[in-house]
Amino acid sequence: MARGEEVVREGVMGAIEVRGWRARRDRDQERVCGVEEEERKEEEEEEEVLEGAV
Repeated sequence: MARGEEVVREGVMGAIEVRGWRARRDRDQERVCGVEEEERKEEEEEEEVLEGAV
């Protein structure tokens, strides 16, 4: 494998996919965006609860 590649197991049959560093970087960015979105949703829910208590 070339430098920076990773092996990712996916699928029921255990197919192996090799992704380069660019795909890994994109996936990591998606993961960060997903975490930020979840945190934002949690904050909005907390604000709604506080507004309902007033």
